[in-house]
Order: sequence, then structure tokens, then C-alpha cells
Amino acid sequence: MKKEKTYIYQDFSKLTRFTLSAIWSVIAIYIIVGLMLVPILLLIHSASGLIALDQSWWAIFEKVEPFFSPLDLLLALFFLTSAILVCCWLYRAAANARALGAEMSIKPGWAVGSFFIPFLNLIMPYQATKEIWLHAAPGNKPSAVLVNIWWITWLIGSIGERIIHRAESHLESADLTLPIYLNLAFLICMLISAYCLTKIVRGTQNHQALLAACKKVG
Repeated sequence: MKKEKTYIYQDFSKLTRFTLSAIWSVIAIYIIVGLMLVPILLLIHSASGLIALDQSWWAIFEKVEPFFSPLDLLLALFFLTSAILVCCWLYRAAANARALGAEMSIKPGWAVGSFFIPFLNLIMPYQATKEIWLHAAPGNKPSAVLVNIWWITWLIGSIGERIIHRAESHLESADLTLPIYLNLAFLICMLISAYCLTKIVRGTQNHQALLAACKKVG
């Protein structure tokens, strides 16, 4: 019979700081991209006669348009960095939860590995994060609302963005109004998800550190 692995609590405050910095960097770029989409929408509506704009808006568009490609590259870089850090953070948080006495149905390795397995990545990372959060959360009746919002907005935003990016290549420029509005909607979902994740990361680290201190004192 295979022996159950023993987990030891390890302080991960430094990893938490790096992870939060990466997530906030992604949030900042998402906000910039969203703001840059606004003049494009206004110009599209102006061309269709829905609104009247002066030539200054064309000047704004000409100034921001060259930044879209570098921003996409920068977003991809920071997103990849934050994804790696979040996976490292999730493994450590799951291992710490077990070390602090949590009865978790998902092992730390699967909490991270399930992100890369189709269909499992729709529910298992959420379930693992929820178990970590509920174990660490203070109070007699901990709530998973924050984790629920994080995961729902993540699924809507990430899946929606992939669908839109594939569809845009088959659309004419005149048909881009709806995709841009959908892009904004999915971008807002990603922003909400990323913000909720910062709260989960920070809150879990703080609560686990407090539990570890209490166990040490006890």
C-alpha cells in the first residue's frame, strides 16, 4: 500500500508578493487595452452615421493604433508569467492546507496539473481553490462567493476571448462592431476574475500564516 505523502507548512509570503505583482500587471494592461478600444468603437459608429465626431478622434486613433501589437505581446508575456506563478502559488497553498489539517479531495499536484487537462480544467482547479479558501477562511461559516465569482468570470472571459479571436479573422471590417463590444465584455470578465484572484491569493496567504502561528503557539 502506497504511503500518503506528508506535507509541511512553508511560508510563501514572497511567492505571494511575486504572484500578486504579476496579476496586477496583467490587470493594468487589460485596462489600457479596454480604454484603447473606446475610440475605435466611436469611429466605427461615426462612419456608420450613428454619431458625429470631429477629426480629433481620428488623430487619437492614429496615435494609439501602433501600440496594439506591442501591448498584445506584453500582455501575453505577463499573462504567461502570472500563470506560472499562480500554478506555483496554488501548489504551495494546497500543500500548506494539507499540512495545516485540511481534508482536501484534490492533491496539490492535481490542483495544478488539472489546468492542462481538457474538461478537468473546467472544474478541478476551482474545486481545489475552493477547498483551500474554505479551510483558511476565518469564521464559523466561511463563504465561497469570492471563489465562485473568480471562476465563473474566468471561464466566461477566457472561453469568450478565444471564440472572438477565431471569429474576427473571418469578418469584414464593417462587421467588427459586435466583436469589439464582446471583446470589451469578456475583458471586463477577465478584469473581475483577476481582481478576485488577487483577493484569494492575499487572503489565503494571510489566513494560512495565522493558522500556522496558532498551531505553533498551541
